[in-house]
Amino acid sequence: PNIPCTEASQAFEMTDLVFLVIFTVELAMQLVYHGYKLFLDGWLFFDFVIVVLSWSLSQLQIIRAFRIFRALRQARHLK
Repeated sequence: PNIPCTEASQAFEMTDLVFLVIFTVELAMQLVYHGYKLFLDGWLFFDFVIVVLSWSLSQLQIIRAFRIFRALRQARHLK
């Protein structure tokens, strides 16, 4: 069945896209800084996989859950 798009779901989709773009820019900066060594760090490699999968499989809800986990991991570093 078709579920009508509400304003809340549109806002969620836009917010999700904004964070994905931010994570992508951050990953690009990490790649420039670390070079190939990015793939030797477990967390940075995890970030890489999540960002690539997010762009490839944007409709899967599980990928969003991993992006949320990634964001929470980043927030821990702010303390």
